[in-house]
Amino acid sequence: ICYFSAGSSESWRDDFKRFSKSDMGGPIAKDDKGSSYWQGEKWLNIKNPNPNSATLPVVWQIMRDRIKIAADKGCNAIDPDNTDGYDNKNGIGLTEQDSINYVKFMAAEARKYNMSIGLKNSVQILPKVQSVIQFAVNEECAANGECGGYKQFLGSKPVFHI
Repeated sequence: ICYFSAGSSESWRDDFKRFSKSDMGGPIAKDDKGSSYWQGEKWLNIKNPNPNSATLPVVWQIMRDRIKIAADKGCNAIDPDNTDGYDNKNGIGLTEQDSINYVKFMAAEARKYNMSIGLKNSVQILPKVQSVIQFAVNEECAANGECGGYKQFLGSKPVFHI
């Protein structure tokens, strides 16, 4: 399983310079209080303002390339992180629907390479994307009181708690 951050820019990544300032939102907080932030990491604008256009937003193009890199490296699945910007202070007005559209796009890209895709921590959108993902990854459902959101999914697909 290959990991990458799909919802945040990380200043240390090779493709960071492909993002423009307008692709980025606010910094990612380490906790709900927003008292400290992950250095060099900002939310990405994952919106697709023209879903019927043949031209993808730059952020989507970069993620398409990251998925191809994962396939070229022989990964069987991808674990795109930070798809829950809608549930955080992101500075760019991300919504659940933005994340749903984005996850569905990444799932379609992964399918092109016969790879599975997981959903990390975005339990609120799970019912809307469970038909296109093959597993879920959760980091803190017990601490956040979200474990119940995975029950229906557990009937047919795995949830990994890490």
